Amino acid sequence: HMRKLNIGSEKGDLDIDASAVVSGWRRNKMLTWEAHLEKMNLSAQTVVFLIDNLKGTTIAIPEMISRLGDIHLQGTAHSTASLLCQASLQVKSQVGNLLIDGKMDRNKAFGLNLKVPASNLSNLMDETAPIGAISAVVEAHGLLRGKEQSDIRFKADIKQLECLKYNYQKILLQGQYAQQQLKASVDMDDVHGKLHIDTSLYPFGQQQMLAVKGVVSQLSPQSLHLSDKWGDARFSANLDVELDQLDINKASGHVTVSNFVIESSEDSPYHFDQLELAMGRDEEEGHFLTLYSDFAEMELRGKYQLETIAASLLHQVLDKMPTLPWLHASEARPDNDFYLWANVNRSDWINHLLQVPLTLRQPATISCKMNDSLGVMALHVLLP
Repeated sequence: HMRKLNIGSEKGDLDIDASAVVSGWRRNKMLTWEAHLEKMNLSAQTVVFLIDNLKGTTIAIPEMISRLGDIHLQGTAHSTASLLCQASLQVKSQVGNLLIDGKMDRNKAFGLNLKVPASNLSNLMDETAPIGAISAVVEAHGLLRGKEQSDIRFKADIKQLECLKYNYQKILLQGQYAQQQLKASVDMDDVHGKLHIDTSLYPFGQQQMLAVKGVVSQLSPQSLHLSDKWGDARFSANLDVELDQLDINKASGHVTVSNFVIESSEDSPYHFDQLELAMGRDEEEGHFLTLYSDFAEMELRGKYQLETIAASLLHQVLDKMPTLPWLHASEARPDNDFYLWANVNRSDWINHLLQVPLTLRQPATISCKMNDSLGVMALHVLLP
């Protein structure tokens, strides 16, 4: 028989109307069940009360849920001889509506469908959050059998996404996770920029790998509210990345940008054919990083952390000239030991990319050797 559950409060802060039945209690018979949630209404005050009283427990509720306001749920769920569970749930709040349909069979094959007709995610976040309205459909299906045997395919069709107060249109994200490898692609077909990116990533285990191939066409940072630095300029380029691990200071591989173009109504077009960063490991010298491009070449070798090279330079300068009033270094001193050589053939890229009005009439050369532990720095700059 169907068992019913009715819970309510005098003020209407909590209202639950549900029913359920379980079949197959007899021996040698598959256990099945059926549940109906006619309504579950939680006031905003009730949600806050639950969050406060469940803190520190295994069923703690995230603080952001308190920003949903009043919550209304309705749904059904059941199992059969072949299905572990099939469920449908509708959630309504001041953020928007969410429709969830999912199922999983007894072999752990699953299907999931999420529909977000129109929701405002900014209500869930603080005032500085860049994300606002969203409308999307998310689908996923596959097998859930641990890291090595799982096979999950997913697709997110984003009709609208407000980010930094710009409404992006037509974004498609799809991919697959199988054999501990994640493959994904992103497509955007917007009036202010188009892009297609394919990514392959091994995120687990000791051996990590990242591969990215992408095409960006007519991307306008100003129109997308990303930056006003380049005015109404539009960027186009191809991207190719292959790294054998995610730590850039230890990785081997390359990052290549080709067919790079900037077009602007305020300036003449700028273009370079190719820029390639190649990196790898050297048993004697540690790690190396080289740059080859139309406008410059560079070589960095030794034992270093890229993010601390500027700090090494600052410490070395202050060691030699400690009375400089406008320079301040952090207390933590880096431990870099490297050699750097660079040759800059042209300065047009400095004008267009960095917006710095610098003109080189002849190539400039820089060489630097630095050892933090010995307190040694030798810097040579040739500016003809």
